[in-house]
Amino acid sequence: MATTNTASTTNSSTDAMETTTSNTTTPTTATTTAVAPQVVRNDEYINTFYDIANKLDANPSFPDDDKLFSKIIELSSKTKQTKKLSPQFISKYFKRFPSLQEKAIDCLIDLFDSSDEDVVMRVNALKAIPTICRDNPDHIAKLVDILSQLLNTDSKVEAEHTKNSLIELYKLNSVTTLNSILTFLESEETSMEEQPTSSTLLSFLKESIIPLVRTEYSKSSLETQTFFRVRILKLIAKCTSITELDLLFQLLECFTQYKVQETITDLETNVFPLIESQSLDIIRKKLINFTKMLLFKSKKPHTDINSSKLFDLYLNKIFPKINELDETNKTELVSVFAQVTPHMTQEISIQFLEPVYNLFKAIVPSKTTTPVADVDLQFTIVEALLFALSSIGSKSTSSLCKLCGFKLVTGQPSDMNADPVKYEDFLGRHRFLDEKCRETLGKAKRAIPNLGNPKDKAQLKLAQKTLLSTQNILTIMQNLLKSPPVTNINNLVISSTIFKGKQNLIHNVSPVFKPQQHQQHHQVQQPPQAQKQYQKYQTHQQTNQQQNVPLQRNQQQKSNRYQPYITPGRRHQDLDKPKQDGVEVHYYSEKHNKPSSFKGRGPKSY
Repeated sequence: MATTNTASTTNSSTDAMETTTSNTTTPTTATTTAVAPQVVRNDEYINTFYDIANKLDANPSFPDDDKLFSKIIELSSKTKQTKKLSPQFISKYFKRFPSLQEKAIDCLIDLFDSSDEDVVMRVNALKAIPTICRDNPDHIAKLVDILSQLLNTDSKVEAEHTKNSLIELYKLNSVTTLNSILTFLESEETSMEEQPTSSTLLSFLKESIIPLVRTEYSKSSLETQTFFRVRILKLIAKCTSITELDLLFQLLECFTQYKVQETITDLETNVFPLIESQSLDIIRKKLINFTKMLLFKSKKPHTDINSSKLFDLYLNKIFPKINELDETNKTELVSVFAQVTPHMTQEISIQFLEPVYNLFKAIVPSKTTTPVADVDLQFTIVEALLFALSSIGSKSTSSLCKLCGFKLVTGQPSDMNADPVKYEDFLGRHRFLDEKCRETLGKAKRAIPNLGNPKDKAQLKLAQKTLLSTQNILTIMQNLLKSPPVTNINNLVISSTIFKGKQNLIHNVSPVFKPQQHQQHHQVQQPPQAQKQYQKYQTHQQTNQQQNVPLQRNQQQKSNRYQPYITPGRRHQDLDKPKQDGVEVHYYSEKHNKPSSFKGRGPKSY
């Protein structure tokens, strides 16, 4: 006790000691008087923490107990030891004092922002957050916003605990957590790629949050999905970063319950007016994803996509500047656009007939002016353009014939209006494509059987895609040259289809092409269960064929035009028994539908 009193007295009169200290005091003595009181004070603060905890644990409620909790908050910033221990006591009694909760959260935030290099202190504060929110979810929104800012840290340990705390908050209340993250993203004024905090948050969302959202919200209510879709669409409208757009569209794909017309209304109201002034690459990225999103819901059943603003962006922003894009982006854009053409209304589709045909002429030269060997064609984009041309032409055959110079025989005076110059130009491009596609088709057919090695999987996929695209090009061109042009493409699947399950595997490429070597290679790699099922199926087919042989033989014979009356219940002779002399004629009764035999007399032929 004497030591404690002396230490207290010494600490309280520090200023007086500094003025009365003798110059003869040694450095060792000065150091001792400066360190000893601090050690004693640490022990005193820690003992105070545990004394308060014992009092609070002994009685669940008593007068002025909130003063004890206030004392914990007050002592939390005194020393390093109290900073490490205070989160433990604050989280333990947080629920008990609602009036002091805001003050306690501010205390934890001060610990986050502390300039001390001790990571343990900040980690303890991070661990306390899920605990205080477990019974008090009203504070999740505020703490999610704070944690989102703390993700950008140099300490891997601290960053990992911050991510764990965010995941715990998401599991406690996913709606509030996700909504708070979106609010944080909305508050950013500049591109997120330029801000380290937001960039780190985007990586965290992609790795940890999006898988959880995809699992939880795949079957959530339509109201919840609509709420988040509208919020994400507003973020997409303002976004000007390719990386951020990819992540936002991944997040948007987690909410799959939506209606086409409602989505079109949201896009035309909140998105399209904002993206008109953005760069070509950003508009391209957004239009491709929006078009895919509408196509997935319009495929089955077939639904028209009646969005004038969407197609106005294609017509006024994309096609006039499409040559400014590189080959990869141009091919992807044209392929997606081609697949949406069957869902256009007639009024909208006619506007695209001339731009599509002009782009086709810019890519495919005429054989009369350009040798075939001098040009390397991108067959995917040519296939997509021809697909779009046929789809649009099916809605207005007369417009297609007028544009390409086809002569449509209708018996009317307008039949004489065909332009032979346009038709010869189209025919020259057809001849170029025909020669180029047949040459490439032969190469692909010869290459595919030699690509059975698993290492050649990428090359095999490319060869399959080339094979299908060239076959589709030849089919469409031949149909367009018929009189009248055939523009029905309902059963045609282009090689760049966006729908899963429609990919062009080797067995689905074409009924004309069946490489035996590749098929044998696949048969060897079948699992044992699949082989047994296939053998059982073959045995069943052979049995059915053997049973149908007598019936097929009887059906091939000529039946008599006269069918005599057959007594009901008459026994029919076996067809396989040895034949006797005479001619055997078979009849079928209406009741039994079984063959009957009748022997004529003599060598007469019936």
